[in-house]
Amino acid sequence: MNSDIAATRRKESKLWALILIEIAVCFAVMFSALAVGWSGRDYIKFFLLFPIYQAGSGFGLKGGIATGIIVTVLYLLYAPVEPFHVDSAVGVLVIIPMLVFLNLLGVFSGWAVGRGRKANKDAETASEAMLTIGGSTTERDVMMRLAEQTVRLTGAEAVAVVLNPSADLEVSSIPPVLYRIETGFADLPTFDETHPLMRCASENKLFSCSSADADERFIPSGDSGIKSMLAAPMRSKNGVTGAVALINKSDGVDFDEEDASLIQLAADAAAAVVANIGQERRRQEELAREKRSKELFSRFVSSSVAEHMLSNPDLLKSRRQLISILITDIRDFTTISERISPQELVRRLNEYFTVIVDVVFNRNGAIDKYIGDCVVAYWGAPAPDERHAENAALAALDILAAVEGLNAKWASEGKETFRTGVGVHTAEALVGNVGDNRKTMFTIIGEEVDKAMRTESLTKRHGEKLLVTRQTADLISDKFDIERIDETVAARDDELFVIKGMRL
Repeated sequence: MNSDIAATRRKESKLWALILIEIAVCFAVMFSALAVGWSGRDYIKFFLLFPIYQAGSGFGLKGGIATGIIVTVLYLLYAPVEPFHVDSAVGVLVIIPMLVFLNLLGVFSGWAVGRGRKANKDAETASEAMLTIGGSTTERDVMMRLAEQTVRLTGAEAVAVVLNPSADLEVSSIPPVLYRIETGFADLPTFDETHPLMRCASENKLFSCSSADADERFIPSGDSGIKSMLAAPMRSKNGVTGAVALINKSDGVDFDEEDASLIQLAADAAAAVVANIGQERRRQEELAREKRSKELFSRFVSSSVAEHMLSNPDLLKSRRQLISILITDIRDFTTISERISPQELVRRLNEYFTVIVDVVFNRNGAIDKYIGDCVVAYWGAPAPDERHAENAALAALDILAAVEGLNAKWASEGKETFRTGVGVHTAEALVGNVGDNRKTMFTIIGEEVDKAMRTESLTKRHGEKLLVTRQTADLISDKFDIERIDETVAARDDELFVIKGMRL
C-alpha cells in the first residue's frame, strides 16, 4: 500500500513538472516569435489552454485555477512587450477577456474531463477493492483487506476495524485491527461499549468527527495525532457484524460525503464476506458433526441406515416401538477361554464378531451392544422396517451359515471352533437415547430384551441352534417353514419355534 501511495505521488509530481514545462515552452515560443516579428504569433497564445486544461483534468478545479493564475501572471509580464496590446486601445482592452476566456475554458473543460476519468478510475478501483475483500478466507483476513482497501479508496492515513462479538461468538477472540500507511498493521486493545467504533456498530449509523483529537474516545491506540475520523457500520443480512473507521485524510482535509459512500460500500461488502465465512464455517462444522455421527452410527448400523437416521433426527427420540431382537451367544465360552491365550481369544472374538456384524448390517439391522461373547442386535428401530421380523429371521439363518463357514476355516487351521446359539423375539420395546451429557447411545431396554436373551439361552436345552418366540413366528410363518417345540418352556409359558428354512 505504501508503494501505491508513493507511486501516485511520483505520478502527480511528474504531471506538475510537465505542466510547468508546457507553460515555459509556450512563453518561450511567444517571446521568440515576437523577437523575429512573426505575424502569426497571436495564435500561439491559445496553446496556453493546454497546461490549464491538463491541470484541471489532473488535479481538479483547484489545480486548474492555480495553473490559470500562473499563466495569467506570466502573460501580464509578457503583455507590455507585445505591440498588439501596447499600440492599440483594443489590444489593451482585450487582455482581460482573453485571459478570462482562456482560464474558464481550460479549467472547466479540463475539470469536466478529469472528473469523468476520476469517476471511471474510482469505479474501477472500488470494483478491485470489492474483489480483493471478497477473496478473504477468514474474519481476520477480511479486517486486514478492508483496512488496506479503504486506505486506497479514501486516502486516509489510517484505518481501524473491529468485529462485533455479539454478531458471532467465533469472532469474540479477534482483536480490533489498526492499519497505518507508515507502520502497517497492529492489534488494538478491546474497545468498551462507549467507544465510537462500538457505538457505530451497536447503533448501526455513520459517525463523523472533524476534531477527534479533542475526544479521547476517538483515539483507539492512545495516539493523540488524530484530527478527523469517519466510522461506518459493517452491515449484512445477518445484522451489523462490526465497524470500520477512517482516521485523518492524507491531504489534511476533512472526510466528505464521497468518502462516506465509499467506506459504507466497502464496509457492507466486508460484512457480507464475514457473514459468508461464518455460514461456511457453520456448514463445515455441521458436515463434520454429521460425519462423526455417521461414523459413530456406522459402528452399530449399516451406512444406509446411518444416513437415514441423520436425515431424520426425530427417529432418535425415545419411544415404544415394535421391533425384533436377535441374541447370539457362544456356548461354553468360559471353558474355551480357559484353553486359549488371551491374545488369541481376542483375535478370534474379533473375527467372530466381524462375521456377525456383517450379516446384521447386510440385513439392515442395528447392533445394540456386546456383552462378553454375546451380541444383541435388533430391527425396526431407529429406522422403520416393516419387515423387521423377516429380516431378523434371515439374519439368524445367515449367522449360523457364516459361523459354520468360519468354523470350517478354523478347523482347517487346527483351531477350536465356536458353537453358537441364536434367539429371536418380537415385541414392543422402549428405544431411544440413554446416557448423560458425557456419553449417550441409542439403545433398546426393558423386559422384552431379557425375554430375547432367555429365548437364546433355551437353544442349548433343546439342542437347537435357533429359536424364535410366538410373536416372531406369527409374523414370518408365511415365508418360513417353522415348527413348534413340543414342551412349553420359559417364564410366562412362552411358546418357542424352530425355523427349518425358507418356504419354496
